[in-house]
Amino acid sequence: MYTNKTVRGDRNREIKSIEHLSLRLYLPHLVKFLAHFLKVRTELELMNIRSRNPSDDQAIAELNRQVFGRDNEAQLVESIRHSDRYIPELELVAELNYAIVGHILFSYIDLVGQETLQVLGLAPMAVQPEFQRRGIGSALVQVGLEAASSLGESMVIVLGHPQFYSRFGFEPSVSYGIESPFPVPEEVFMVLPLNNYQEQYTGKVVYPRMALK
Repeated sequence: MYTNKTVRGDRNREIKSIEHLSLRLYLPHLVKFLAHFLKVRTELELMNIRSRNPSDDQAIAELNRQVFGRDNEAQLVESIRHSDRYIPELELVAELNYAIVGHILFSYIDLVGQETLQVLGLAPMAVQPEFQRRGIGSALVQVGLEAASSLGESMVIVLGHPQFYSRFGFEPSVSYGIESPFPVPEEVFMVLPLNNYQEQYTGKVVYPRMALK
């Protein structure tokens, strides 16, 4: 004969059995997630972001070729370095275990309106495929933006993924009266005003000829 106490006991055992099964199914995924999280955290703690040295140039070129699958970006970087658009403090590398795993470059481009003003263009930015989605690209962008702001720059312009760059405050350039030189969707051509931004920074972006190759 079953009593209410017996029924409750059976139900409790059922619930515990289901909870135990759920834990067994979920635990491997939790362990995998935690292992990935700790690995990424450790990598970021060990990573060093610094300015580029001339001895890095070959590794930087190889990284850009590997990421983009062509020579264009590596050649662009080299051309910018030998121009008056180059800013040594704004070419950065991410180094892990003494190997370069990421690279970013900010250089001067023109904003042509009632007057021609110099602003920063962010391009290229590359992270080795096996190290992507681990926060290295975000760290490069953040450090680069802080360096640009400390140098007194006014604005950064980028052509890229809105989901990525919006987290740093980038917005569509049309919001600031800035026109892209390319026929691209408005949301992918973005700007980020820095501390020295002023309202006269409007017009059409013009990239140096070397950047259009």
